[in-house]
Amino acid sequence: MPSFLHQGLLALVKANAAQLFELARHFDARAPLLLPGVDAYQSHANELPNPAFPGALLHADWVVAQPDALALAVEVQTCRDRLKRYSWLSYAAGVRRLFDCPGWTLAVIPDPELRRWYQQMFEDEARASPWFVEPHMLEPITSAQRAKRAPQRATFAALFHAREALGVACARATLDALRQLDPVDVPHRSIYRELVLTTLTREQLEELPPELLEVDPHAPLGPMERTNAYYTTGHEDGHKDGLAAGLAGAILTVLERRGQTLDAAAQARLETCRDPEQLQEWLELALADDSKTRLEALLFAT
Repeated sequence: MPSFLHQGLLALVKANAAQLFELARHFDARAPLLLPGVDAYQSHANELPNPAFPGALLHADWVVAQPDALALAVEVQTCRDRLKRYSWLSYAAGVRRLFDCPGWTLAVIPDPELRRWYQQMFEDEARASPWFVEPHMLEPITSAQRAKRAPQRATFAALFHAREALGVACARATLDALRQLDPVDVPHRSIYRELVLTTLTREQLEELPPELLEVDPHAPLGPMERTNAYYTTGHEDGHKDGLAAGLAGAILTVLERRGQTLDAAAQARLETCRDPEQLQEWLELALADDSKTRLEALLFAT
């Protein structure tokens, strides 16, 4: 089941079709700009024909096209999925087949680290890469008046600039504009607001005027809030990550006091492991005498 961030982003891009075609021009100068008019573009169910398996279907997040000009399989990504190395190419072939025109996959990934992770998949084969939306392609909107004139564009820019130098300025302008707009004019106003807040760090939230948050982030949580699914899941994940980090640190400390060090690859494997049971097993091995060689072997055997 997709997350709120994924579904909120999807609602945003569906309201921003014109901008998607503008972004496509960063990758192909021949890409058409979206012409004014009701029939300027055609959206389609997210089902695509699978050229490799006739009769089978693929499912992109959204499909939009200017018939006879350019078709886009739009993919919103908020977590890692190694299968995208293959499926994104299939989506591109699917939209080309569906509309019988040029087409490609457009990847919408605001998280900079996640976007880099996906881009690395295609470093050695750039021709197979989808078109990744980047912050520099989206003009930062730091004025509330400008954001009011184009709230969808302002929100889109705020998400991609969230971890950039102008992240707080974009968020402040967008939140201020959304607060002033009538929900009748911007049906997804509350979704856009939550999207902007979701992408900010705690330090960035502290820089925003309290009236833009509409709630006090320092207010104590009540019993119902502390027992809801999101809170308990986050608490459990935080506890697990903290325990894993502590165990990994203990292993390195044990080896250091013996004058031993792991090679770089083994240490990276150790520090990225988030399974406390596995780390406990490695710690017990590290506590055994003369265990470095066996520990390194086990790190790469699991």
